[in-house]
Amino acid sequence: MVYAYPETSITKHGIVINGERIAYTATVGHLVLLDEKGVKRSHNFYIAYTRDQ
Repeated sequence: MVYAYPETSITKHGIVINGERIAYTATVGHLVLLDEKGVKRSHNFYIAYTRDQ
């Protein structure tokens, strides 16, 4: 079973590449892997970058 902590952080950013501004969102959080008894087996940190429309 995988549990995602509700405390994600979402921030908005932008970068200029070859004169074109690209807006994107960065999302960071934690995922915890639990075994069948509910015992924590691993704790993982993630970052996702998505381009804004």
